Amino acid sequence: MFSNTGKPIFEFYGLVIREGVLTAFINVMLRLLSILGATLIFITQVNARDLIKSLECELGLPKTIAFATAVGLRMLSILERDLREIQLVRVERGYRRYPITPSDIGSFLRPLLSLGLERALWVGIAAELRGFSQRTTKRVGIKITYVDMCVYVLLIIQIIIVLIS
Repeated sequence: MFSNTGKPIFEFYGLVIREGVLTAFINVMLRLLSILGATLIFITQVNARDLIKSLECELGLPKTIAFATAVGLRMLSILERDLREIQLVRVERGYRRYPITPSDIGSFLRPLLSLGLERALWVGIAAELRGFSQRTTKRVGIKITYVDMCVYVLLIIQIIIVLIS
């Protein structure tokens, strides 16, 4: 996964860990943490309805993509609940709570995918019954406020820190 070059730092029964591994690991970890930080800022500041409006009107994305993104964000909590229920049922049947083997993964993902497909079908039907395909969007210019500028500056600082390290 990482470049194992440089001076040896740690040896354990033939496994040699060099300083290149630690440097690469820290770089990847900082990049992932910066992405996570930006994502957390984004998710906590936006509700689904505003997200759909922004994606359609301000950024000009097609309404199908904006709607799918918003539905996906709303379904995360339901997916988490389904995962807990599947884990509970697996434990009650005498299986492991967390899948390890390929057969475990299959018995874990099949009900999850089945529930997801059924929900997606009914969400699509409900959206069409409410006239989703007839809805039109109106373009609106982006309005940047002082708070937006502060968030942008913080994100740029975070990106610079990641690039420097």
